[in-house]
Amino acid sequence: MKYEIKVWGSGGRYGIGSITKEQYDFWIDSENREYLADEARQQLDDELEVPDEARFEDHYSAFDDIGVCVGPDCELAMISIIDEKGFVIYEGKYQDFKDRYESNSELNEITLPDKEHGHFLFWIISEEGDFYITTVETDIFKPEYLSFEETDIYGEAVLITDILYDKNELELEAGYIKSNDEEFILLSID
Repeated sequence: MKYEIKVWGSGGRYGIGSITKEQYDFWIDSENREYLADEARQQLDDELEVPDEARFEDHYSAFDDIGVCVGPDCELAMISIIDEKGFVIYEGKYQDFKDRYESNSELNEITLPDKEHGHFLFWIISEEGDFYITTVETDIFKPEYLSFEETDIYGEAVLITDILYDKNELELEAGYIKSNDEEFILLSID
């Protein structure tokens, strides 16, 4: 029998990438900071004179050398499991599912590198919708066999980044996802 698993809710795309000291120094200045989002999106007009060494050569999504992940926020995610006949096995909060079935999850972390100096662009694209839709084919579905991979990105959010059944990765498809907001944060290790 086939079982559809859907994970939806609020979450997004998060990434951290290295930038130069010159980029950091220019964009951290309060007079320039209001234009940071436009520069990160590669949409800055001539309204601000930016020195060549402070310009971003690429779209913000290319700044991902420290890490990037996509998924629903564990605290805001919902999950449903429905068999091919339409019988609902579970529908509710992700955290409640984990507690109820003692579901295992593996936690990964994306943090700043352990070094003395560095400058970074941390970008967050808030989204909501159907992040994952997948199917499991088995004679009898056992909810306790469902496990998840979660990623803590810089302490800002913990996202569901993978789903496994009986320790096998499932092929995940995305449904409709809508972008809501974006945020660009400059970070420095001095």
